[in-house]
Amino acid sequence: MADWGHGTTVGYTTVGGSSYTDLADVIDVDEQQLKRAAIKTTTLTSANYTETKRAGMIEPDPLKLKIQYAKAEHNTLLGIFHNATPNRDWKITLSDGSTITGTGFLSAMSQMPKASNDAVYENSIEITPVSKWTFTPAA
Repeated sequence: MADWGHGTTVGYTTVGGSSYTDLADVIDVDEQQLKRAAIKTTTLTSANYTETKRAGMIEPDPLKLKIQYAKAEHNTLLGIFHNATPNRDWKITLSDGSTITGTGFLSAMSQMPKASNDAVYENSIEITPVSKWTFTPAA
């Protein structure tokens, strides 16, 4: 089982890049849910007046993270958020060495984060996946 404990970090690179830049330490994470749409296939001739359905497309929820980072990184975060081509490859490295990687964009963040101390900010961000993400367990 993956460990979201002490030492979990989030990093990014340009789409298709291979070297990730560490952006922040992760304080907390909301479990990301995968949802599959239900497509109604009911017709007026459906048996027993019962709706029928089939499985549709999968839509992953945004990955919601509470992060802590050096104040100097705030403009980097804002730059990614405001960029005309906002997609990035993201990598969350868990404390046990497991990783979650995928392409997505920052879909929410606080413009005025809370200062933890003189050198560190805390912020809540959401990364919305644009495709399937990959979980790789630690060896």
